[in-house]
Formats: sequence, structure tokens, C-alpha cells
Amino acid sequence: MLIRHLLPESHRDVEVTAHRPDATLADLARDLEPSCTGRSADVWIDGCRTSASTTVEASRLTSGSTLSLHPVPVPVSHAGSDPERTAAAEPAAGVTTPRHRTGRTPLPPRPRPVRLPDPEPPAPPVSQIGMVAMAVSVLGAGVMVAVLGSWTYAAFAVIGPLMMLANTADSRVRRRWVRRRYARFLKRDLERVRAERDSAAEAERARRAVSLPGSEAARLMAGSPTPSCWERRPGDHDAFSVRIGFGTSPWTPETFGDLVGAPEEVQRVIGSDLGLTHCALGLTLRPGEPVAIVGPASEARALARSVLAQLAACHGPADLALGAVVDRSAKECWDWLAWLPHTVDRDGRTTLAAAGPLADELAQRLWPPAGGLTVVILDDPAGMRARNSASRHVLRRASHQDGELSCIVVLGPADPVPATCRTVVRLSDDGRLTAGPSLLAGPATAEALDVDGATDLARHLARFDDPELLDDGRRLPTSVRLTRLLGPDGLDPGSLATAWRAAGPDPAPIATLGLTADGPVNVDLVADGPHALVVGTTGSGKSEALRSLVLSLASNQSPDHLVFVLIDFKGGSAFDACADLPHTVGLVTDLDDHLAARALRCLEAELRHREERFRTCGAHDVSSFRRSDHEGEPMPRLVVVVDEFAALAASLPDFVDSLVDIAQRGRSLGIHLVLATQRPGGAVTPAIRANIGLRLALRVQSADDSRDLIGSNAAAALPRHVPGRALLSFGPDEVLLLQLACASLPVDRDAPPVQTRAIEIPWSSETDTEAPDQRTDPTTDLTHLVDAITTAWRSLHRTPPRRPWPDPLPGRVTWPLATGPSSPAPPGDRSLVLGLADEPDRQRIVPFAWDLGDGPLLGVGLPGSGPASLAEVVVLAAARRWPAESCHVHVLDATGTGLVALSGLPHVGAVVSGGEVERQRRLVQSLSAELALRRSGGPTTVRRLLVVHGSGSLQARWTEAGHLDCWNQLIDLVAEGSAMGIHVCCTAETSSVPHRLLAACAQRLVFRLGDAADRAVFGVPTGAPGDLPPDRALALDGSPEPVLVHVARPVDGLAAAVARLSGSGARALAAHPANGQPTWVGVLPERVEPRELAADTSGPAVGTIRPDGTLTLPVGIADQGLVTAYLDLPPGAHAVVSGPPRSGRTTALVALAAAATRVEHLRTVVVAPASPPGRSSRAGPSPVVAGWPWPEGTEVFGSDDPSLAELVHHDGALLVLVDDADRLADDHGALSHLTTERRLDRHVVAAGRSDQLRVGGYRHWTREVRADGIGLLLRPDLDLDGDLVATRLPRRPAVPLVPGRGWLTGGGVGAGGFVQVVVATPDGVAS
Repeated sequence: MLIRHLLPESHRDVEVTAHRPDATLADLARDLEPSCTGRSADVWIDGCRTSASTTVEASRLTSGSTLSLHPVPVPVSHAGSDPERTAAAEPAAGVTTPRHRTGRTPLPPRPRPVRLPDPEPPAPPVSQIGMVAMAVSVLGAGVMVAVLGSWTYAAFAVIGPLMMLANTADSRVRRRWVRRRYARFLKRDLERVRAERDSAAEAERARRAVSLPGSEAARLMAGSPTPSCWERRPGDHDAFSVRIGFGTSPWTPETFGDLVGAPEEVQRVIGSDLGLTHCALGLTLRPGEPVAIVGPASEARALARSVLAQLAACHGPADLALGAVVDRSAKECWDWLAWLPHTVDRDGRTTLAAAGPLADELAQRLWPPAGGLTVVILDDPAGMRARNSASRHVLRRASHQDGELSCIVVLGPADPVPATCRTVVRLSDDGRLTAGPSLLAGPATAEALDVDGATDLARHLARFDDPELLDDGRRLPTSVRLTRLLGPDGLDPGSLATAWRAAGPDPAPIATLGLTADGPVNVDLVADGPHALVVGTTGSGKSEALRSLVLSLASNQSPDHLVFVLIDFKGGSAFDACADLPHTVGLVTDLDDHLAARALRCLEAELRHREERFRTCGAHDVSSFRRSDHEGEPMPRLVVVVDEFAALAASLPDFVDSLVDIAQRGRSLGIHLVLATQRPGGAVTPAIRANIGLRLALRVQSADDSRDLIGSNAAAALPRHVPGRALLSFGPDEVLLLQLACASLPVDRDAPPVQTRAIEIPWSSETDTEAPDQRTDPTTDLTHLVDAITTAWRSLHRTPPRRPWPDPLPGRVTWPLATGPSSPAPPGDRSLVLGLADEPDRQRIVPFAWDLGDGPLLGVGLPGSGPASLAEVVVLAAARRWPAESCHVHVLDATGTGLVALSGLPHVGAVVSGGEVERQRRLVQSLSAELALRRSGGPTTVRRLLVVHGSGSLQARWTEAGHLDCWNQLIDLVAEGSAMGIHVCCTAETSSVPHRLLAACAQRLVFRLGDAADRAVFGVPTGAPGDLPPDRALALDGSPEPVLVHVARPVDGLAAAVARLSGSGARALAAHPANGQPTWVGVLPERVEPRELAADTSGPAVGTIRPDGTLTLPVGIADQGLVTAYLDLPPGAHAVVSGPPRSGRTTALVALAAAATRVEHLRTVVVAPASPPGRSSRAGPSPVVAGWPWPEGTEVFGSDDPSLAELVHHDGALLVLVDDADRLADDHGALSHLTTERRLDRHVVAAGRSDQLRVGGYRHWTREVRADGIGLLLRPDLDLDGDLVATRLPRRPAVPLVPGRGWLTGGGVGAGGFVQVVVATPDGVAS
């Protein structure tokens, strides 16, 4: 409030601010005059003695009062002078007195119009003498005389002209008579007109004296006050009219009749330049018509003060707003304006500013009252000369006819007058007034008011407020501390705890929002809600309002009765320290869309949880549940506070439907929504609005938004420089204007109970502050309130409230999990715990397990996103779950990412890397054979687990290598293996997985992929999180919603985990040797020693003759199964061994010979050319014949040896091995006979160059050998050599074709595939 502090010899104007409701007048006195402390126990308010122990609010002190600390009687002009002012009308609690306007005091009647004289009657027409008529009459008479001969007719010629002359003379006489008569009447009427004119002039002077009272009369209006104070309305004819002087005014009385055309005598009596002497000179301020007052500074300012004083006395603040932009040197001349209630805008800020930045801001925010006028005094000559100044800006606005702004420009005699000033009033040094003809018609003296008189008038008006401004904010402070509204108990933990204990089982959720003109305003979320909508544009104080609401609710309710979920979709800065409240059970921000969506799903689960608990105890709502004898934890009300709801709806559109469900069922379940957004349209659906009973409108951008929210344009007109100014709507016809409480103001520990500040006009400087930001100052009311509430809750020693959702998945999950099994699983348990799973629909985090019985598992993602971790943990979990004798594991690592360390586990049979295509094929074929065995009824006691890492590239790689059958076998294992105890986990570090593999895997873990299209291929629904951190994936098993999973990783690395598990696994395997060790997956060796054949227990290591007469000879190691390969020669069958040079043909014959020598009753004969290729037989003995290391027991013959003929007649079993058969003659007699004879106990094996054997023709004896289709094709030409044994060779061999490796066909183990020929010693015994 503004008061005048009287000193012994002077006075000063001060502003009083009470910081505490118990502040007394003694506190005020100490702040005003510290030296007078203890001097008197009383003070004098408006001359009345008052005890200093009286509180400021209970005293008579109000705006405009005088206060003295000295025992000196102070006469106050307005004290007790108004007979209408009773005790009931006295101001209370230190506020101003409403000035209720009575009916308008009737003005003197308007002057009666002057009745003009009757117009002069038309004069009779003057007859004209017709010369032609007279001539015709005379001529006619002469004709009659001449014709008839009678002079009698001559008389007619004389009578006609005589009559014409007589008529003319009569009309002239009558015309003169009429004029004389009208002149007599006009003389009499002029006297009457003069009398009526003088009477109208007196009436007009009297009327102007009342309607233009002048500054002295205005002082009397304000001081008494009289009923004329503030009586004028914008619709009155004298609205905004003031007296500017006394003198001659242009005036013309109203008349009955038209003055135009009236006689000159009448126009001289009543004319446009007549003027009204000795009368008040009036000036009406209108929008679009700026007024300039030009003259010496003192005279011009005195006239301007008089104009403003008259306006302020005659018009209330609801109709008139005053402002000033003045030069700093002239501030003292306008300080009195600070007392006027007209100089406070609707948001409580002053409309006075000195030239400078504050004036620029004022020029932007000037806003006239509804239907009224704003008048701004511009006493800034320098600013008027500038191009872009505040004064110029105000002048331009005041020049628009369609606005509601006018201005008065005060200029010196030498200052240029702006062209937009349509009315210019000039003053001389002696106070004479000159103006345009519209204002003056003669000499005049100017109206004047000194500073003291203006101050006295303003101080009198400062006592009052306009009750028609109840919806205006000028009576509200620009900021309100939440701590002041909560009282001292709000910061005392003990008081808070006591109040919580006494609240009862079901306290109402009441919050103190802020301050209205009538005091604090409270809202009840149950009675006024159940839900609330807060709307405000950026900078309006929306987030601060949410903070204050949360803190107010928290101070009134313990966490046993009320908890919060805070959702901030503008980065998490809105709630700050509110997240530390014990009531806060969850905070969600837009920094992680997945966590936001997770929290919202948990809220849906919270609805189901509460319904289930209500159903259990038979309660129908939260109040009845609290009053019931229920078991378990308490059921607090849950307040969900959402800041930037529009951003939430845009990021998670599907959740809006869930909010509708919460809004509809929230009242009974004890869940309340507080939604905050910048614009209500679009984001807040009609279904949600239908359940919102409480609406808080801060400043919005458009009138449409305001009407959409509260049904009027008021929210769009709220001031933008006063954060926290808001409108609270409880319904269509119940809207309150309030200043929201602020919890983020810095703590002012040293503030006195009451504080004063000397007034030298605020000039806007005290209110040009933005909303405080508690983040820059830790010592705010917010932090103190949070600390007090937290301390109070700890003192109760209660269990923390239940959270609607658990903590999110950790950034790293270590293996083994604490919640996982620590011992081998019981029989029938087929699950492997691989990590943690987040289940928001059940409000829990549980171990994620792969149930092997439900089928294969596919993990897919980009490199480094987690597929490799999945492969590791699957093997580790299997090794920890089952002993090595009951679980055999194989790993196919197509990417080579380092899974080789898993080979140290006793469970693992092999870790096949990406480049080992041969081992990959063998592994798949081995498991495929195992699957076929189990399908046929084989044992299934041992689990087989195949982990394929990098499965996405296998199909293309195997197809290129010619192993498409391996891919088909793998798909068969994936699709059918689970039912037979063979389980497959496939991972792929790519976004492309073959369709057949994808279709076979119903259980999927989808790690981070490139884009939404890739995720859709694997079944990830739209809206699921995509930017996942490493080792985090979405688990898909056909359910509508995916489950977020974090795959575990060994706490100290893979190698350490393998080392821990390998010892116990090896011991278990040794204790149960029956099931054997996991199958080792080897490769076909490039050299096979005889001992390797001896080590193979699957078949004989030497040649035999089976009961059916088939000769079986071990030849090497078969590619398929890496077992001994046999060349089977049915009775009478022959075989061919072909190959290019140095392919190992002779070595193969040696191996066959070594095996055949062990067969009883079998004669083994070797036939070879006498000399090697390119060498003559005359060169000496052939090493083939004489020194080649043929096994002992083998007979060696040259091809031209005559003794070969006796072989034909041999009676026993015979095996003939022919080397370099292509070099022998086509018709070799003995060999031809042996091959064509076809005796059952005789066999010929012919070896030769493949190219020569192919072109040997039909006559060569080897044709008969080839006819049986049995043979060994070493390093064959895959396109041509198959014809030698009537078979097709694979286009892409599974193994490299090194020397000694070839295709074996025609029967026997390993036949129909590649083999590596054994290298036998001369004696046929393994070295």
C-alpha cells in the first residue's frame, strides 16, 4: 500500500509491504524511523491515535493514509468528512475501499433551442403591362369600327388598356403593404431571439461549469468524496471531457428552423462565429486525436496536470487508464501519478516510465480497459525528436482511430509539433491560452494545477479501488510465496508430521494454488476434479504452477495417503527437486521414449492392481477401501502430473486411449490426472475433457484457445510480464482470477516483518523481472519445502509407498544372475536363464529364460548390438544348468567373433569358425544324422544344443560352396529338432535373415537394427523402441506386446566364466562316462596314416571277404563321418582308379595291395608297364617292377611278362592291380581275358590317367573294367571324369582336391563321396 509518512517538518511517500500476517505497527515504525524506537507506544493514522501493538492488517492503515510517529495531531481533509462513509465502509486488513458508483448526477438541462422567426411570406406578384395585348385591343376596335361603321366600338379600344394599367397599380400597392407588415413582425421577433439566445448562453455556461468542473472542483470530488467522483461512463456525452481554460468558446445555439436563408438580421444575431464568452473551455480526448500542449514548461505541465487530475477524478479505473513517459529530468513533476489507481495496469504493474528501456517496454504493453480509454502523458521532448523512441511509439498508436489510446504531448515553445497532433493548445508566459477555432473564439486563460494540489488529489483517490475491476489483476501481487500461503507450519517437519497423523484414514487431497483478491484459494482434487487441465504458453508460469501444486499437496498429505507420478516431456527440468519428495514414486521424461511408454503401460497395470484389491475387500472406491479392514500396504491416491501433454500425445499417440480409460475410472480408483500443455486444442481429446472438472488457464496465445478452455477471451488478455497470473475455472460460470503461488523464489531469511520503500515513482523498474529459476539458486523455498517434507516422513518411520513401476533395466546385467538357478535343474526343466526381462504390464522385472521345449531361439541385430552376447550366454547357461554327460553343445561361429573360448567347456564338442566350411558341413550332417536316428526311435537322453552365430550368411556361403543340402538339414534341425531333444539357437549380425530360418523360429530376440522396416520384417510392432543399447533386445513370442530383455554378460569376461565351469563339468563327465563325450567335429586330413585306420573301431582295418563273396578293402578316410572308407568289389566286379599325374594312383594301388595281402586265400598280383612314361624298355630295369615299395606278399609282373598268361588258369581268389593301365595295349591278352571272364573270385583294379582312360575307345580292355561303375577318381575333373564310372560328380567339392583325395563310388562305407587315401608302408603295417 502507498501511504504518506509525516515528519516534523516535511513528509515522504512510502510503499509498505507486510511480509508476515503478524507484523505490527511497531514493526512498521522501526522500519520507518529506527531512531524513534521506544519513544512512544502509539502512532497516529489519519490523525487518530492507534496502539503500536496493533497488527498492520487490523489497523486503519490503508492506501492514501497519513502516518505519524510523533504525538502531533494531524488534520486530514478526508477523515470523517463523508456523511455516507460509515464504520462498515472502513477499510480493513490494510486494503483499499471499494468506491461504489451511484447513479449519475443529472446535468443542467441543455439550452432550449432558439425559435427562429417565421420566414418572410412571398410578396404578391406585380402585374405587367402587356404592350402586345394593348395593341391587339386597339387594332381589334379599329377593325370593328371599319367593318361595322360604328364608332361605338372605339370605346372598347380605350377600356382594355385602362383596366390593365389599373391592375398593375393595385399589385404594386399590395406588395409594399406586405413588406411593411413583415418588417414590423421581424423587429419584434429579433428581440425575442436575442432574449432566447442570451438565455441559452447562460444555460450553456451553467452546463459547462458542471460538465467541465476544473481541477479545483476535481480536488473537492476526490477529497470529500462527492457522488460526482468516478461517475462518468464511456457512453456519456461528457466522457473524457476536461476544462482547459476560461474564456470565449465557439458556440452557436440550437434553433428551431433552418438558419440557412434566414434574414441577415437573424444571422447576425445567431451566427457560427457568435462565440460564448466567460465560459469553461472544454477539450474531449478521443482515440486517434493526440493533443499537444505547447508553452513554457511550468505552464504546459500545470495544464497537463489539470487535465489528468480532472480525468482521474471523474472516471474510474474501470473506464480510464493513465500512463506517462517522461524525461528523467521531469520525474518530480509527475511523481504524484504513482498514487492514482489509474496508473496500475490490469496485472498490477505501474504504467509510468522514464525515457529509456523501461519506457520501450511500457509502450508495448499499454492496454486500455475494456470499452474505455488509456491516456498517456508524453513529457519527453528529446524522445519526440527521435525517430524510434517510446514516446514516438505511443504517439503512433494514439494516432489510430480504431484504437482506445490517446495521448497528451507536452512541448516547449521551440519544440516542433508532431503532424499527428490534431489539436494544439498554446500557452503564453502569462497563462493566456490560444488554440484553433474549434476550441477558442476569443481570449482565454489556461487551467493550471500545481504539484501539491495534484498530489493531494491523487492521495485521496489512492484510498479507493474500483469494484468493477474485480476480474482485474491490479489488486493482486506479481508474485506470491507458497511458503507464506502454507504458513510457518509448512516448513516445520514436526508440525507436518503431527498434521499427517491427525488427518484421519481418508483425508481430502487439498492444495493451495495461490492468492485471489479475496485471499488464498484452495482446490480439492476429489470435490473439484477429479482431474485438472493446466494450459499456458511458454513463459506463463505453467511449470512453476505444477511445482507449487505438487508441493502443496505433499505438505497436506503424507505418502501413505497420496503419491505422485511426474511425467515431464520437456527434458526433465520442470519438476527438479520435486522428484526427491517421498511422495514421488516415479519420474518419466522424454529423454527416453521407451521408458515413457513403459511407465504409461505400468499405469494401466496399476488400474488393474487397484481393481483387484478393491474386489478382494469388497470396496467400490478408494475411500471405502481405506475405511475397510483391509490387509496389506495402504492405498494412497495417485496423482499423475504431466507437463507438455501435447508432446506426450505426439510421441506416444496410442497411449491417449489409455489416458481416457484412466480419466473415466480414476475417481473411484483414486487416480487423478493433472495435464499441462501450451494449447488445449488437438492434444486433449473430448473424451478426456469430459472428465476434467478443474481448469487452470494461464496466458494463452490466442482468444480461440482461451474460449476453448474457459469460454471467454480472458486468458488471452493475461499479462505476459507477470508469470503465474491465471484464471481458475470450476465450471462455466465460476472463474477466479488469481496469482499462482511460487515455490522457486530464493529464501529471504533476513526479511523484516514489515518493510517500507520510499516512493520516487516506480517507473516500472520494480516489476520488470522474470520468473525465478530455482536451478540457479539452491537455497529456494522449493528445496526447503522438500527437505522439511522429507524429514517429516522419515520421522514417522513408515514403509515407503509402493511404486507403480519397478526400476528400469540396468545398463549392464552380469552373469550368472542372482535370481537364476545355482544348481543343475531338476528333470524336465528345459529353461535357460539368459538375462532380465521387463514386464510393465505386470509391474515387475523377472529373469528372462529360454524354454527349449518351445522351439528354437533366433537373435538378430547389428554387429555389436548383442547377438554375440546371446550366443555366449546360451552356452554358459547350458553348461551351468546341465552336467556335461547330459548336454552336448556345438557352436558354429560363422563370424569369427571370439567364441573359440567356449571350447574349453567339457560340454562343447566343437567350436567351428566361419572359414571352416568343411567342419560346418560335417557338424550339420552329424546332427542331422542324429535327428534321423532319434526319429527312428534312437535314444534321446542326451540333450544336443547347437548355437549358430552368424546364421544370416550361411545359406549364401553354403550354396556357393555346393552345400545347399547342409542348409536344408540345418532348417530341418531348427524346425524339428526341439521335439527330439536337439535344440538350436541362431543369431545373426545382419538385418537380413533367410525366410525359411525366420519362419522356423517363433521365439526371437530383436536387438538394435537399422530402421523400422528391418524391425517390421522380424515382427516388431510399430511404436516399439528401436534405438536399443548394446545387449538389449525385444523378445517376441507371438504376444501382442514385445518384452524388453537385457542379455547378461559374464561379470569377469568369457574366459573366466569358462574356467569356472570347466572344472565341475569335467568332473561330472568323468563320473558318468556312459554317455560319452560330445562329438568332435574334425576335417578330412590331407595325409592318412595306417594307424588312423586302426584306431577307427567302426569297421575292420584290413581287407576281408564277406559271406556274400564281396571283397572289402580299406582305402582311406571317408569325408562323410571321417570313418574308414572301403572299396567293395562284389563277386566278379572290377574297379578303376583314375587321376592326373601325381594324383596318387600308385599310392592308392599300394594301399589296396597292403589291405589285400591280409585277406586269406587271396592272391594279389600287380601288373605294371616295364618302364615309366617317356622311357624306353631298353634303359634298364623299371623301378616299378624292381624297386617300388609294394607290400610284402604282393606278386609284381611287368606288362609284357609271359608268365601273366598262367594267371588266367589260376583256380583261387585273385586280385589283379594294374598300374598305368592306359599305357598297355588295347588288346592285352591276359588282362582282357581276366576282365571279360567274370569269374566270381577274380577282380581287376586298373589305374591310369583319367584323360587317357576317357579317350581309350571301345576296344581297350579297360572298357570292361569301367562298366561296373566302381572306382576311385583321384583329383577328378568334375565335369568329365564322372563318365569313367557312370556317375555325376559335385560341381563344388566339399573338400579341397589335394593329392591322394578322390571320389569313391560303387558301394561300401564312404562310397559316394570323397576319401583321403591312406599311405601304407611296404609291409602293410602301420608305422
